[in-house]
Amino acid sequence: MAKQFFYLLLILLLLPYHKLFSQTDTLFYADPDSGTVLSKTPHTPIPKRAALYSAVLPGLGQAYNRQLWKVPVIYAGIGTLTYFIISNRQEYLIYRDALRFAADTIPGNEMPQFANASIDFLRVNRDYYRRNLELCIILSSALYALNIVDAYVYAHLKGFDVGGDIALKVKPFLFHRNNTELATGLTLNISFKK
Repeated sequence: MAKQFFYLLLILLLLPYHKLFSQTDTLFYADPDSGTVLSKTPHTPIPKRAALYSAVLPGLGQAYNRQLWKVPVIYAGIGTLTYFIISNRQEYLIYRDALRFAADTIPGNEMPQFANASIDFLRVNRDYYRRNLELCIILSSALYALNIVDAYVYAHLKGFDVGGDIALKVKPFLFHRNNTELATGLTLNISFKK
C-alpha cells in the first residue's frame, strides 16, 4: 500500500514536467555586446502551477516564480512559529499537569516545583500558554495561506506593466471642520496618462 502511494505521489509531482522533453518553438538571438545567446521567450509562470507548488512545499512556488529571496523569509517564519509552538506546548503541558495534581486532594501527590503555587496561579499560566499556542497555530496557518496566495498573485501579475502611465501621489491635507477646528488628512491623487 505504501509503495503504491509513493508511485502515485511521484506521478502527480512529475506530471507537470511532461512538456520538458518536447521541442519548443523558441527563437534565439545573439547579444551583440556580450556575444551570448539569449532566448526571446521570457519565463512566464502559470498561476495555478505556482499555487500548487507552494501548497505542496512552502516556498517552491516563489522559486518557480524566480523570487528566490522570499524562500528564506518563508522558512524563517516557519522556523520561528514552530519554535514558539513547541515551547508554548511544553509550558502548557507542564502547567496543565501541575493544575491537575494541585486539584487532586491526595496529599503528597503534587509536582515539587509547584508545591507552594496557588490554583489560580497555575490556571492563569495554563490559560496563557494555551492561548499563545493556539495563536501560533493560527499564525502558522495564515503564513501557509499567505505563501500560496503570494505565489499565485505574483504569477498573475508577472507581466503587468507598471510603467510611467500610472502615478499615485500622497500629500498631507489641512481642512476646517465645522468652520472652527483645523483637521488634518491625506489626499491620494491618481493620474492616468494616455
